[in-house]
Amino acid sequence: MLLDNDCVIVPGFGGFMAHHVDARYDENDGSFLPPLRSIGFNPQLTMNDSLLVQSYIEAYDLSYPEALKRIEDEVNEIRQTLENKGVYEMTDVGVLRLNDEGNIVFQPCEAGILTPSLYGLSNFNMRPLAYEAEHAAQTKAVVEEVKEEQEKKPEAQPTLNEVLLQNEEEDKKQHLVIPMTWVRNAVAVAAVILAFFLIPTQISRPTREALRMSSIDTGLLEKVMPKLPKAAPTVQLKAQPAESAHAAVKADDKASATRYSLVLASRVTRANAEDFVKKLKASGIDDVRVFQKNGKATKVLYGSYASREEAQKQLNLLQGRQVFEQAWVTAVNE
Repeated sequence: MLLDNDCVIVPGFGGFMAHHVDARYDENDGSFLPPLRSIGFNPQLTMNDSLLVQSYIEAYDLSYPEALKRIEDEVNEIRQTLENKGVYEMTDVGVLRLNDEGNIVFQPCEAGILTPSLYGLSNFNMRPLAYEAEHAAQTKAVVEEVKEEQEKKPEAQPTLNEVLLQNEEEDKKQHLVIPMTWVRNAVAVAAVILAFFLIPTQISRPTREALRMSSIDTGLLEKVMPKLPKAAPTVQLKAQPAESAHAAVKADDKASATRYSLVLASRVTRANAEDFVKKLKASGIDDVRVFQKNGKATKVLYGSYASREEAQKQLNLLQGRQVFEQAWVTAVNE
């Protein structure tokens, strides 16, 4: 309603007023800012001028008393949210806060409210010519000063540590380098010599001394060879009792009973809710239904999601459509 009206009064709550802000120039940033319409809030304007009530009658097909009662319920809901959380956000309009004295303080949206006549205007930067010339002169002076310092700076001489490090690297290059093939050949020759001494000299008539010398020390092999890891003990799984399994399944069913949906309308009569659902289905929106449980207020719900995050993600995708502009996420236990 603020798109076409400069003042909208919410009966029993306060009035929202729109005022024009002219285009202006920000000297600090050097940018021109476009005109906009900003919103103000006056809690003293509580008298009913029937403008908002008439809008509710046309939007929800209600009678005058029903529309007035619905506005009163929503005002009570806003006040309850302010008392519990201390803040209430109005999308693209501003934020209502409750200060320490119990008064309502309104902070408008910085970008202003959407205005068709001003839509598409953005800011642009333009510095004064004097500033640009001064900035160019300062940059040129700094570049020349750096260039002069580099020309006056003498050629750097190597330090004592650099000279010693260079000499050390040259000494390393002059050291004898032994190829790795020589090392492998030497190890192979040593292994052959060791095997020759371990073989007994008298094969035809072996003596006790020869047998003793030719025997292999198994204790030495056990020290050299790595030990195999012991096999892990076998664990026998016990079957879960039937009662505990039944309880687990029952708990899972209880957790999955909670679903999340988008509320398109609330606190309406059953007949109005069913008529609203028929209109939505006729326009191509099929996943809608009327929900009422335990004598609570009748709601028109859209979709069914497993988590609040999934429902909020879907709401963000549908936010551009008029039907979903005032929708919100709620938990449903069916």
